[in-house]
Amino acid sequence: MTEKRSKRLQPVHRLEAVREEKALQALALAMGRVRDVRARLEQLEAFSVEYRARMLGPGRARMAGAELQRMARFQAHLGGLIEAQQEIVRTAEARLAEARAHWSGAHARQRAVDSVIGRFRDLERIEEGRLEQRESDELGLRRFRGDSSNRGKS
Repeated sequence: MTEKRSKRLQPVHRLEAVREEKALQALALAMGRVRDVRARLEQLEAFSVEYRARMLGPGRARMAGAELQRMARFQAHLGGLIEAQQEIVRTAEARLAEARAHWSGAHARQRAVDSVIGRFRDLERIEEGRLEQRESDELGLRRFRGDSSNRGKS
């Protein structure tokens, strides 16, 4: 007897399951990366706000011009770091979107293979039921013919 179609699709099912799992892992890594780079950006922004408040606060009048210039240069440097971190966040978010799309495709393929296998199994069950019914009918017919031929001989 030939192998059932649902069984023949099992290697495809396993392959798609592995692909979906890898895509899910990549998605989780991308989500973690976005979370980390956003947290770093928030830290830089909070530090910048704090530093600016210190620079513009009440102690400013007591600071020498050189100190104010140094603080202003540092604030500008911090602004550059924030811009660079914003770019890192945008890149991480773009990679996250790609990973999400990749996982979504893998998940859809896995569901499609599951659906096909499910339909094949349903058809196989129907066919098995038909075969059993046919065998039962044939057995009943043989018994009936056997009984009716025996009745005529008595």
